[in-house]
Amino acid sequence: KNYKPLILTLIFCSLNSYLISYSQEVRLYSLIFLTSIINIIFFFRIILEKKKGIFDYLILSIINFICLFLSPFLVAITISQIIYCFLEILLYKKNHKKILIFIFLSLILFIGFNSSYIIALSKINVMNYYEPNLNFVRNLFFPDFFGSKIMGLIFFITLILCILFNIKKIFVKNSKYLFFILLILMSYSIPIVFYFLGNPLFHN
Repeated sequence: KNYKPLILTLIFCSLNSYLISYSQEVRLYSLIFLTSIINIIFFFRIILEKKKGIFDYLILSIINFICLFLSPFLVAITISQIIYCFLEILLYKKNHKKILIFIFLSLILFIGFNSSYIIALSKINVMNYYEPNLNFVRNLFFPDFFGSKIMGLIFFITLILCILFNIKKIFVKNSKYLFFILLILMSYSIPIVFYFLGNPLFHN
């Protein structure tokens, strides 16, 4: 077995000051990290297995709901799963209707349980004291995600090189590489979207 990707991942996780700083806090972050991993594992368990029972879909839906309930930012995982399923349907004619139904079900349940909070949040006029501008392009949130612009640049270059060296493995059926690329894009684009909507996730 090739353990190089695992070792590389562990090295970058160990050097990521963002993860290190949050791991020192006695909050839900460790639980969020754990549920996120379980969510992705169950998602691919359903994708890769030929025989899938209703129980598997139900478990995924529950885990998705728990993830969203712990942190709305984990909607990045949910959106990545939805886009991944639609891409597999379009490119490889895969039947992911059931998994999409249960993912949307967890999303609808989350919105239903938190409707009052979402409505209250939408009424907050952050624009009165916060004005988005294009200065963020100089940093691209690298200090927030990676601790510094240099570390962010190292992570970014590594990502590009990994994509280039594994391009043939990305656009194949049941590709885990494609999902994680989507997840990275969603995790990075959500803060940018919130930034321009005037409700930034980072206030440093």
